[in-house]
Amino acid sequence: MLATLEDGDGAEVGLIGFEGVIGLPALLGEPCDDLEAMVQNPGAAYSLSVEALREAMEADPALRQMLLRYVLAHHGQVARTAACNGRHQTEQRLARWLLMAHDRAEGDTTSP
Repeated sequence: MLATLEDGDGAEVGLIGFEGVIGLPALLGEPCDDLEAMVQNPGAAYSLSVEALREAMEADPALRQMLLRYVLAHHGQVARTAACNGRHQTEQRLARWLLMAHDRAEGDTTSP
């Protein structure tokens, strides 16, 4: 996930893998997100409208609870990434990013 700064530059603020969800503001009742999602690995993704998501969350309280717990977990990841980026040297930040990216990949190899 990328946050665009006022000068047009962007910064990565979160990693989402095959287990994740983008569009977290929609889970919290907001119509849009000011972050940009960028795909860095091959794979499949599914999408649904905000309306369909909200209907599913209303119909299934367990789904709603699971998605809200995901929001909390992702928030924690973003906060720890910010702390790491503010306190650690480049090599340490790269090591953390590589481990996080590996955790979100579907294996150790990529296909062409």
